[in-house]
Amino acid sequence: MLNGFASEYLLFVFLSTLGAVQFTAARAGLSGLLFLRQWPRATQWLAASLILGAYLWFFFWSGPRNVPDTGDGLEGNTQAVLFAIGAAAAVAATFIASSIVNYAWGAAAQADEPGQPPPPEGLGRLSRTTFARAFAARVRGLTREGR
Repeated sequence: MLNGFASEYLLFVFLSTLGAVQFTAARAGLSGLLFLRQWPRATQWLAASLILGAYLWFFFWSGPRNVPDTGDGLEGNTQAVLFAIGAAAAVAATFIASSIVNYAWGAAAQADEPGQPPPPEGLGRLSRTTFARAFAARVRGLTREGR
């Protein structure tokens, strides 16, 4: 079971990573990952505010942080595991929430019409569609190749 310090650290990592992913996606033009797809500049400001707010909350407002790991502090292995869990959860939450929020928008990029250039590969595909649609298209493509 997590103590208060560990759960606060997990929340700090989750919020910071969520802000970092939103900020980076907005800067890179990956509209399929944005919660506020229509406003990438506002997304950047809100994401930066989320990162700064999480930092200020964790280090200044939520209690003392200079705690040895022999007491209520986190030892290195636990901290690494919590960081990985928090970061992975933030990325997964981004994939799920942005795919739900932008579901209808991503449908337009799925139509492969003759004469249209193929969709970009890799992360570039998220500039025109959502993660869920890009993932589903990739799985369909792999199953077609396997036949």
